[in-house]
Amino acid sequence: MVLLALLVCSTARTYQATPFHPGALPDIYGDETFQGNVQQALDYLQASYPDDYHNVTFWLSEIRPTDTYTRVDSYGVCHIDVTDQQASYYWLASVLIHEAQHVADDHVYFVDHAYTADQSEYRALVAQASYLAAINDWTSEQKYYWVNGWMSKKYWETIPAEYGEA
Repeated sequence: MVLLALLVCSTARTYQATPFHPGALPDIYGDETFQGNVQQALDYLQASYPDDYHNVTFWLSEIRPTDTYTRVDSYGVCHIDVTDQQASYYWLASVLIHEAQHVADDHVYFVDHAYTADQSEYRALVAQASYLAAINDWTSEQKYYWVNGWMSKKYWETIPAEYGEA
């Protein structure tokens, strides 16, 4: 009877929202410096922003260095470019929050909403800006000024197709 109840309650949406690494940290690849930088960002989030830490560790399955573009796929495999790798752990934490938001949206938000690259980037930038606003004591106006500044660049349209949407 319990099995039947589980099957009846199971939906595609519930399946899609299943964590990639339940209870585990993402696998971190790269050299010792890269791994150390990522771990420092994760440790900071865990200590200071546990909700963001939970989202990052829930949605990202792997974190890898890349010499191309910072990006993430729908499976939670995140690639961090050289500029983001060498930034402060505060910034790197914001990048991880941004990329985790993309994965969460792919599996939750865009199940019920039409996907657009602009909306995907906007939602990820808002998540990132919320964290940056907290650590920098930004006003709501400053937060949305930052988001709108990045949105106006349309940087995601410059990424070649082999690395993401074009």
